Amino acid sequence: RRHGTAMRRLHLQRLLLCCALLLLPTSSALWFSMPPECDGRCWEEDVKHPLSSCDLEVVDGAITPAEADEVVAAAEAHAATHGWHSQRHIAYPTMDLPWTALPAVARIFDKLWGAMEASVRARCGIRPLDRLTPNDVFVVKYTPEGQAGLDRHRDASGFSFNAALSDPESYGGGGTRVWLDSRVDATVRPDRLLPEDGEVHKIAKGSTLVQGGRNVHEGLVTTSGVRYIVAGFVGINRHCCGLRYAGWRGVMALIRVKAKNDAAKVNAGSAGDLPLWDYVLYREWLGFFAWIKVGVLKLGLVCGLVYVTWRSLTRASPRFNLLMQRAFGL
Repeated sequence: RRHGTAMRRLHLQRLLLCCALLLLPTSSALWFSMPPECDGRCWEEDVKHPLSSCDLEVVDGAITPAEADEVVAAAEAHAATHGWHSQRHIAYPTMDLPWTALPAVARIFDKLWGAMEASVRARCGIRPLDRLTPNDVFVVKYTPEGQAGLDRHRDASGFSFNAALSDPESYGGGGTRVWLDSRVDATVRPDRLLPEDGEVHKIAKGSTLVQGGRNVHEGLVTTSGVRYIVAGFVGINRHCCGLRYAGWRGVMALIRVKAKNDAAKVNAGSAGDLPLWDYVLYREWLGFFAWIKVGVLKLGLVCGLVYVTWRSLTRASPRFNLLMQRAFGL
């Protein structure tokens, strides 16, 4: 009986949401007009952006060796108390720490970001009005005993960077093998690419490798010592896909995620997978609803305060009461 009640509630919620769609005039309706850098569309998957095939560049001396050591020391100090993460990335997990966990070295991350941005703006067709945003920036630790390397893949980002925090002489193996997207057949799966067709880069400590997210690459196995890097995923004009510009797309994201969450409560796993951006838009909806709740609460408090003040003054002062009656025709 409880299951039937839950299903009826779920069907009613879906019906109400579908009825709400009728209020939208067209399927391409937007809440607000997109800014000029969006060119009238958004790329929910940064790696599909045309500029994500940008070739590779090694930026020497992006940070100093002393700054690299400072990042490693901060990461190890944090990990000594909280441990390293190993499940932050679903498809290609790494033993890492997000940059937000290391505020003491934020200035060094900012310096790396500046080196990356200067590189892609100079080489990859990024316009002055285009916005680059950090999708994720993190410190990675490779060891023979732990995670030694990373399988070949494409990054789910417009651009990415990989900064060396260790001297190449301090570890065996390691480095990054890259297959440039401009030189490979797009129909060939990454795992079918031949090693000899790729380029191996084992860059100096403090240097950073900057490239488009579509370039296939892999982290070669570290056979001895410890290899530390800073990896970063960079988005291109991600604000263009925000809820304020989403219109019908945003409503559909709300419906799908809400339906999946409700269905999971009734019958786990019955709703299937959803586009990842649905969850981003859903979180924006939750923020919007929270803002409305706070606004309604504040309005209620103000109205209550005005009412209490009014009643107090009219009772305490007959003259004020008479003036208000004349002013408002009461």
